[in-house]
Amino acid sequence: RRRTAARPDDLFSYLAHEVLAQQPRPVVDFLRQTAVLRELSPEVCDCLVGTGGTEGVLRELLEGGLFVVSLGEGHARYHPLFRQFLLHQLTPAEAQAAHRQAAACYRGQGQPEDALHHLLAGQAWDEAAQTLRSLGQELVRAGRLDTLAGWIHALPPDALERHPPLLAYLGDVARLHSRFSEALGWYQQAETHSRAQSDLGSAGQALRGQARVYLDTVNPTQAEHLLQEALRLSDGQEDRETRIRLLELLAENRLNLGRLEDAERFQAQAAGLREEVSSEAELAVRVLMRTGRLAEARLVLEERAEAERRAPVLRPRAHRETTLLLSLLLAFQGDGEAALRTAIEGTERGQALSSPFITGVGYMRQGHAWQLQPTADATEQAVRCFRDAIAIAEDLAVPRLKVEAFW
Repeated sequence: RRRTAARPDDLFSYLAHEVLAQQPRPVVDFLRQTAVLRELSPEVCDCLVGTGGTEGVLRELLEGGLFVVSLGEGHARYHPLFRQFLLHQLTPAEAQAAHRQAAACYRGQGQPEDALHHLLAGQAWDEAAQTLRSLGQELVRAGRLDTLAGWIHALPPDALERHPPLLAYLGDVARLHSRFSEALGWYQQAETHSRAQSDLGSAGQALRGQARVYLDTVNPTQAEHLLQEALRLSDGQEDRETRIRLLELLAENRLNLGRLEDAERFQAQAAGLREEVSSEAELAVRVLMRTGRLAEARLVLEERAEAERRAPVLRPRAHRETTLLLSLLLAFQGDGEAALRTAIEGTERGQALSSPFITGVGYMRQGHAWQLQPTADATEQAVRCFRDAIAIAEDLAVPRLKVEAFW
């Protein structure tokens, strides 16, 4: 006879009667209390159960083969189907309480991302939002943009409105993926809700985000008033790093406006606050390039490019990418072979980071480098690259990105 596949309910019933019902009461209690955990460690289990000695319980479960898989070093996890069964035994209120308690345990262990998972599962929206506020900048710097966006989108809309920096982080995600119109929308929402809550720090973050869109797309006139307003809001606040970054952004914007003395003045103010200028400052290299000190700039860029090959920067930097700045400089100096090599490297980085903006800049820099190649098809290849860059700029609706290609 043809066999009929067992339904999940039948399997749950089997597990309940044949496995769980045969366990001592302390073991049953342990299984129910720890069902919400994705990974079982003695430290977290002790915290969650509220008593010590769970290491021995875990060892007995592993030795007894009770649907528990060893992860090494005393850690384990439940078989997914068995964990699903255990969770099925909890009421919604019990599961929610267990998730929230697990979050507290992970926070105590200094594991905020694990805590966040349980806060979201336990629908502790404001605590989850607060945790994301503290994690957001680190995730952006680490290039974990999709992870950050996924967590933020797991929150209900009213929680985002109560925590405007999360809206600004969604702006960061969109901007770094070259979705500039979307980014402006998120930043503007963040600014509106921040001002409604009289949260000047968050309003400043939203203004800086809007300004960065215009800096990334080289639209300095639009960026200037946003940066000035953000600087005004930072007056009297103790966040020195934010004020330093604002002065650096103002310096970059004045550089884009062609006002070199203003740029150097703002840069000097930022350096005064920081007490020493970082040798890795992107702005310093661009000042060297725009004032004709190409040999100095090349030394800095080559050293930095080599360092980044060993330890890559994980966040997109629009037109500020080291290899693409270096490629342009090498083209200016007539070093066509090196210019093409670094332009291709920068283009591939843009593709790897899912940043069409960087990819477009990369094609422009390849175009310059192709004009220096001693091959019959050099001009044809250059035109192809410039057209690819223009097409990307039109897709992104960033007219300024086309300027260099039209040179």
